[in-house]
Amino acid sequence: MNTIKKIPQFGDANKDVGIVQLALKERGIDPGPIDDIFGGKTRAAISKLQKSIGLAGSGIIGPKTLEALDLFIDDELKEEPVFKLPHHVVNSPRSLPAALEALIDDEVLKSFRAEYLEAIVKKDMGALNVICCKALNNMNIREKTNNNDGYLVELIQKVCGGKRGYAWCMYAVQTSVAWVERKTGIVSKLYASGSCASVRAKTPSSLSVKPEDSQAGDSWVWIYETGLGHTGTFAEWKSKLVKAYLYEGNTTKGLGKDGKINREGGGYYLTERAFAISGMKLGKVFRPF
Repeated sequence: MNTIKKIPQFGDANKDVGIVQLALKERGIDPGPIDDIFGGKTRAAISKLQKSIGLAGSGIIGPKTLEALDLFIDDELKEEPVFKLPHHVVNSPRSLPAALEALIDDEVLKSFRAEYLEAIVKKDMGALNVICCKALNNMNIREKTNNNDGYLVELIQKVCGGKRGYAWCMYAVQTSVAWVERKTGIVSKLYASGSCASVRAKTPSSLSVKPEDSQAGDSWVWIYETGLGHTGTFAEWKSKLVKAYLYEGNTTKGLGKDGKINREGGGYYLTERAFAISGMKLGKVFRPF
């Protein structure tokens, strides 16, 4: 029997993580290097263990997972949670997987708690949207095989009924919108779809804003000459109508060799985009809330 100080979470780096990694390895499940870092391989190993004992495989350690690992929290070191983010049951067309919501909540509490509390007090919906995007960015979301797949990518795709293999830039935008809905109880009128074309065509015009009036949390939807699209969540201007910072999924951090955004990139990033991009135009800017 081993004791830990507290339950490790994704992104943690401490000795408790190492104890969990060793316990997994002792049970024949490879957590990757025993390096005290709770990364993707460790989370995948936890998920595998959970599925083997009849759990959903969220990769989030709870009491049943600890029991399966024969681990206990030292009674003298237990810390009672002092704050927990709310969860509202809302009549939304978006479905946010519980495992993904919990991972975002954990990252917000760990890294952006003060910002979150300020945004809640001010009822700043755009700021809340960006806070969720910051959390997603910190979660190091990357495709597993560069084929629109991987644990976190597939959770994101589920937000609007997508599945592995689907281009997921719009699903990422819908994810942060869905998270804000559940933290505030307010449902967005942004059309719920993983398709840029559908969102562009079916979102009420009342949500449209001029690009030059973009505010934090707005959704930018680009149109390619080919008719395909790409999207991201606006964070702020670097230089108004020249360059902007956005949070984007299914992309790469820079532009491709053709000078365009790579809509089939393998991760979620904070990007720096030129306002005018060759072969593309900013088709719509929506303010989800």
